[in-house]
Amino acid sequence: MNLNIRPVLSRRTFLRGSGVMVALPFLEAMSPRRLMGAVADPDKAPVRLVFIHTESGMWMDAFKPKAFGRDFALTPTLEPLAAFREDFSVCTGLFHAAAFKRNACGRHCQDTTCFLTGADLGAVPGVPSRNTVSVDQVAVRHLGERTRFPHLHFSPGGIDSIVYSETGTPIPAETNPQAAFNRLFADQSPEARAAAKRRLALNKSVLDDVLESAKDLEKRIGNQDKAKLDEYLTNLREVERRTQVSEKWLDQPAPSVPEGAKEPSDGGTRSERIRAMMDVTALALQTDQTRVVTLQIGGMGCTYPEIGAPDGYHKYTHEDPKNMQKVDRHRMTHLAHFLERLRSIKEGGRDLLYNSSILYGSGMGSWHESTDLANLLIGHGGGTLKQGMHTDYKGKPLSSLFLTMLATAGVEEKRFADAGDRLSL
Repeated sequence: MNLNIRPVLSRRTFLRGSGVMVALPFLEAMSPRRLMGAVADPDKAPVRLVFIHTESGMWMDAFKPKAFGRDFALTPTLEPLAAFREDFSVCTGLFHAAAFKRNACGRHCQDTTCFLTGADLGAVPGVPSRNTVSVDQVAVRHLGERTRFPHLHFSPGGIDSIVYSETGTPIPAETNPQAAFNRLFADQSPEARAAAKRRLALNKSVLDDVLESAKDLEKRIGNQDKAKLDEYLTNLREVERRTQVSEKWLDQPAPSVPEGAKEPSDGGTRSERIRAMMDVTALALQTDQTRVVTLQIGGMGCTYPEIGAPDGYHKYTHEDPKNMQKVDRHRMTHLAHFLERLRSIKEGGRDLLYNSSILYGSGMGSWHESTDLANLLIGHGGGTLKQGMHTDYKGKPLSSLFLTMLATAGVEEKRFADAGDRLSL
């Protein structure tokens, strides 16, 4: 019996235009068919937004202060931040309710996949897993065109991305501190700019050239594939838009490397690479080349033999709280290093730490099912944030904290994920 299991489309199908071919994402039609089926104030320093993620949670007994309000004592995990006691607040009792729903993503979806989106991955009927836009990209909608780089995404450990586009597609991170530095302070000679313009011209308006091919393709695929194709084309339009923004910035002189700054190495221990990437982040913010940065400093498989923690961090979360706490505290020393760098950079009578809103945290607590998450809000948001507090928000959406951060940078969003109001700080 012939079941006619030939695919509707070849996996080698391309959208073709005049002189260009664009590869498609994998569509169901490529599988064998079966019978069953805000305006900036020029007189005020801009507020920078930084989102720092440390995967797999923290040991909450050593992180969470016992007292609330202003009189809390620093816990063992927070002690490395003693010099910044008035520059941060501990925000506990927050979580992503929608991300805790069980779906195809598995038990870690509330952490890496949904940390900055707060999404219910199973919300679309018939689609096993569909993410939504991450909060950093919401900021990019409003702030991205004001700087040379709309957004920088760094992951010195090469961890899976936590940044998602408007269509819920992951955006890859830069993993090499040296490459990140060279991207910021690239050759700006007339010859280099001309070469860059030629490269951009090759990418520009490719989408317009293949739309007719896409329209023909839509007639031969099912509704689910049409939705996926539309998502793909939306991403291409975004790439095209950002290409046009990049072309505009090519004609603007890039900043020189700040005095004393050095190009980092492309090697070293995990700790050295994290701190090098934090230094690059500080340089990017100092030179106002971007106002939105996402930085992933810890993953499930992270090892720190230099501090006597040679096994993967995820193993410690299941069976070794002592080493889990050791790694948590070590990561706080990285954070303290970054905050000191920001505080040393003066601007507008203040410093860069004052003019920043920084999230440090995770989408998990001490275990998979924890609804009490470990998150810090750091910096003064240009004077809009009152710091030095520990507050238990008793189950409020973590996304409410995101709305608060966006507002400090002049991004007025009424809703994000499951949150419809900001946190009171």
